[in-house]
Amino acid sequence: MKKFIVKMLKGNALGRMLYPFLHWAYRLYAVPHRRRLLRKRGPGVLAKTVEVFTKNGIFAYATSGTLLGLVRDHKFISSDDDLDFGFLADRISARDVLKIFIDNGFGYMFGWKYKGELTVFKLVYDGVPIDFYAYMPYENRRIAHSYYWDEKEHYPDTTANSLLGVRYPQITDVTFVEAYGVQVPVPANYDEVLVTNYGKGWKVPDPSWTPSDIEQPLKMPEFGYSVTLEEALQ
Repeated sequence: MKKFIVKMLKGNALGRMLYPFLHWAYRLYAVPHRRRLLRKRGPGVLAKTVEVFTKNGIFAYATSGTLLGLVRDHKFISSDDDLDFGFLADRISARDVLKIFIDNGFGYMFGWKYKGELTVFKLVYDGVPIDFYAYMPYENRRIAHSYYWDEKEHYPDTTANSLLGVRYPQITDVTFVEAYGVQVPVPANYDEVLVTNYGKGWKVPDPSWTPSDIEQPLKMPEFGYSVTLEEALQ
């Protein structure tokens, strides 16, 4: 239902004008609800996610807000409302990771393709959303995509999105941190990874933090496209 409403809003001028306000109103309710779910059910979903990666021999690791919370606080940060994991796209395709998790009972929410390749998808387990990012080779580093919709952009259709590319250091090994009784894989060079996302002051919680001292993401030259589960698995 939510996907249908979003598509309808993006499909006409009035909807595009109202979308940012309605999205803000939706998040006003949805984000606090998801935060409560993460506190209550997140530890179990974290354990299940790590179990699937481990059982299938997938080189993966916590990233973004999940990485920050587990490394710094050994728990989820208060502002987080989902889980974030990354994997290396040249070791296993995003499509194969998606299929493995679907076969293990995870539900599909959204997925995005860039230049025909699945690079980000969001699943849900026991009500808790999990973002999965394919970290792709980029020059001598890695790049992961972040998709967004800009109401000022002229998109070719309602499935199109703008996207940014966040440039990370190479990730060649993992270590483990314990949180909620789970040994969670994190990049062995997690300090470099966290500096990429949060700047050099990531070790100290800062409610007024703004991303002013980090390398700005690249605006990717082409649009990405949201895809159904069937399209994501193609």
